[in-house]
Amino acid sequence: MQFESENCLFLNIFSPYNSEDESQLHPIIVWIHGGSFLAGSADTGIDMEVVARNFVFKGVTLITVNYRLGPLGFMPIKNSDGTVEGNFGIYDIKLALEWIQRNIKQFNGDPAKVTIMGESAGAAAVSVLAASPIMKGLIHQAIAMSGSSTAGWAINRHGQPHWEISNIVQYLTCEKYISEEDIAQILNREPLSERTKKREVCNLQDSIPECLTNGELTIEKTVECFRKEVNFSSPLFRRALAVELGVSKMVVDNELITDSGPAFVQNNARIPLFTGVARREWAHKKPEFYQFIRFENFTRSQCEESVRKIIENAFLARLPYKVGNATIELISNATFLRYLEDIHINYEMPEVVKKLQNVNFFL
Repeated sequence: MQFESENCLFLNIFSPYNSEDESQLHPIIVWIHGGSFLAGSADTGIDMEVVARNFVFKGVTLITVNYRLGPLGFMPIKNSDGTVEGNFGIYDIKLALEWIQRNIKQFNGDPAKVTIMGESAGAAAVSVLAASPIMKGLIHQAIAMSGSSTAGWAINRHGQPHWEISNIVQYLTCEKYISEEDIAQILNREPLSERTKKREVCNLQDSIPECLTNGELTIEKTVECFRKEVNFSSPLFRRALAVELGVSKMVVDNELITDSGPAFVQNNARIPLFTGVARREWAHKKPEFYQFIRFENFTRSQCEESVRKIIENAFLARLPYKVGNATIELISNATFLRYLEDIHINYEMPEVVKKLQNVNFFL
């Protein structure tokens, strides 16, 4: 498998062309994909028919951009002087926007009418770029769907970031271990022979990178090692790291991002920003997101248990105090009756998952 590479900074341009007026310029929408800053690409979800019908045929130039993801894109580096570097993936988007200003007229795009638009992590990036003091003149409007720089998962606010370079090194060199429970769940869908093989190296890696075990590591040597030898593209290892460390986050670097809270937007807002929530957010997720491991129909008790977990996780994430089991049970029962009791098709998977999307939307 090819290693994850930093050689990914490409963009796609879909632009109208008027043969009667070749100099006509069109407003631009720059699409920033989501994916927890861990996955996705400029091609993710791009449907050519939709692009043509809703953008090109309506006189809009659509540009979709790649940016570095995971450790190579969002690995904070704390320097010896206390300064922090990071947000490399967001700087990639800035680079794309600078390229657009210089070159987009060649593709009939209007550099004076640039709107950035994104969903989920892409929306958080949009929110940051719209407020960042170093982005003046590069964007003129913004649209953020299901994400914001003020979301708890977007910018690291407390303590050392989980994806900090020294922390990742500890997982790569087996100084830290991903929990056995998480490992077992990740390997559950793999053939038995593959499960045994993958357990030969810690944390589901293919091998321990030699460059991390030879001599004293400086920041420069570690970064170079990450770029050339560490296989962040290994599907199982990548998934294990994501389960263990959570979503990649942006960091306050006092250049691109000057504050981690609402003050960042309040103090720097200067362009129109339209925001909202996609009603079927995460609808693309497979049923196992709802704790259904196998693709089969369910019993009523399985549905009730999944609803309970959704409710419990929602309250744990949002409330500063613990909610009692009896309260969770009461809310879960009421939610089940409201959203799932009306199913009359023996709890078939497609219908159950569709209904559970409504539970998430309600919360």
